[in-house]
Amino acid sequence: MIATVILAAGASSRMGQAKQLLKVHDKYILEDLYNNLKSLSDDVFVISGCYYQLMSETFPKMQILRNKNWSIGMGSSIAFAVKNLQTQYSHILFSTCDQFLVKKKHYEKLINTSNQHPKKIIASMYNNSFGIPVIFPQQFYSELVLLTNKNFGAKNIIRKYQNQTICIPCNDASIDVDTPIDLKKYLDH
Repeated sequence: MIATVILAAGASSRMGQAKQLLKVHDKYILEDLYNNLKSLSDDVFVISGCYYQLMSETFPKMQILRNKNWSIGMGSSIAFAVKNLQTQYSHILFSTCDQFLVKKKHYEKLINTSNQHPKKIIASMYNNSFGIPVIFPQQFYSELVLLTNKNFGAKNIIRKYQNQTICIPCNDASIDVDTPIDLKKYLDH
């Protein structure tokens, strides 16, 4: 059974406001992603941190888990998610709230590939690299729970096990919104 996790714990300091609460085309980007993923899996969790209270009030129907160590970085949110979900799920799909251009079809491809190759890491490929969105099977949980690194999240684990990884191309995953300029570029596109 697969759990889907949206990483949304950061302070969005470069954006100057909570990215999790940004609206694009009159929809919250987090809510839109959550609904897309919910159509693929009943078990969708949002890992929050900095804006936990605000997100809980804004999205009362979402399953929001609070990572109190969010400021350490994305790795701590991944580790937190795995610690909380590892006994109930054989696989965890990780996504981020600011990769809202990734289409539902790509998530379907990741899940279908994982179903066909249940012992493999299924990663997205973009900009000649790999990363999130990604699905990890449970044999990697023991390493994921140890993550704390601010800069790499799970990328080093994917790199370490490249021979056990299947990469699915997804140019949309290379576009995330970190600054007001990024958002304007996207909206003007």
